[in-house]
Amino acid sequence: MLDSFTIDPTVLAFMRCPVTQSKLTTADNHLIQQVNELIESSQLSDRLGQSVPGPIEAAFINADQSLLIPVRGGIVVMLEDRLIPMSQLNRDD
Repeated sequence: MLDSFTIDPTVLAFMRCPVTQSKLTTADNHLIQQVNELIESSQLSDRLGQSVPGPIEAAFINADQSLLIPVRGGIVVMLEDRLIPMSQLNRDD
């Protein structure tokens, strides 16, 4: 995980989830760590049911917190099929 990934708040204000068209918020470091642990143990899949490849450095969450939009290599992965359903994550923390 790269703690140096940032996005201009003005840009974030215009970004929308490609599925729900809702506003996005930035995922916190604890959630990124949880996601990467699940990826490492091959327990996380994308919307197509395929294993999520490799760790992410940051992520965004849609308004209803149903989808996680990963960031890899400084690129926000906005492809609908590559989003990660949040239902796979234990949010009881």
